[in-house]
Amino acid sequence: MKLFLIGFMGCGKSTLGKKLAFRLQCPFIDVDKEIERSTGLNISAYFERFGEVEFRKAEHSIFETSKWPQNAVIATGGGAPCYFNTMELINAMGLSIYLKMSASALASRLRQGSADRPLIRDYQGAELSEYIHMKLSERELYYNKAHMTVQAEGLSASDLEEAIQGYLTEINRIFY
Repeated sequence: MKLFLIGFMGCGKSTLGKKLAFRLQCPFIDVDKEIERSTGLNISAYFERFGEVEFRKAEHSIFETSKWPQNAVIATGGGAPCYFNTMELINAMGLSIYLKMSASALASRLRQGSADRPLIRDYQGAELSEYIHMKLSERELYYNKAHMTVQAEGLSASDLEEAIQGYLTEINRIFY
């Protein structure tokens, strides 16, 4: 089964995704790394050169054209589910899991690495918190379309695996 981890930047999609894939003994795919591989540019350089609209098009193209393994953990970019019909593609291809965190927890995590993230590099302190709160409010409309939501603050890979197993068990109980 393909497991798609979605959520705001900094919620742990890549970190938890790698650990979960290791636990499940399946490949881990980071969509941002796939974009970097296909374009030859890192995400920041791509944003600077082409802008966010072109980045979102490239990101969406990955979801339309990728031939991912049957069993994989896939970390999406934070904005990926929010553009075009990407969230619908994700839900059709596998199990989507929203790693939910509060805006204040995200701001706390993102303060350290904001220079590496094109959407927040120009924000600091209260401005960063406000930006995250605003963007999270906009994006939750899409994130909430995920098959399941897991609180990501303090979440370990084993906790995430357990939550997924519980969800799948409940689905099987209801439908089978």
